Amino acid sequence: MTSMLAVSRAKSAHGNRQRIYWSKRAWSFFIRQKNDSALLILDSIITLTPDDPAADDCLYKKAHILMARNDPDGGIDILNTIIDRYRYEYWGHKALYELACLYQ
Repeated sequence: MTSMLAVSRAKSAHGNRQRIYWSKRAWSFFIRQKNDSALLILDSIITLTPDDPAADDCLYKKAHILMARNDPDGGIDILNTIIDRYRYEYWGHKALYELACLYQ
């Protein structure tokens, strides 16, 4: 029983590392102006694993990409979603700051 628990923990830790890798990969696409590829990866992570620890990071990156593509309404909606879901976490604070700067 203990070995099965260790295997399931290892699998979930490996899966989390993969999602973080893809999240970073999406950000590198954004930096290289490949926004469609970045959005595809981020949407996949957000849709397939909404409760994952990397989901808030992916949402924040998606908001930045949408704002860079001249879709501020989409970005603001996502920032509000981050604030609602992750209010007391790092990305929740960052999203709140971003909205304050936008509405200044």
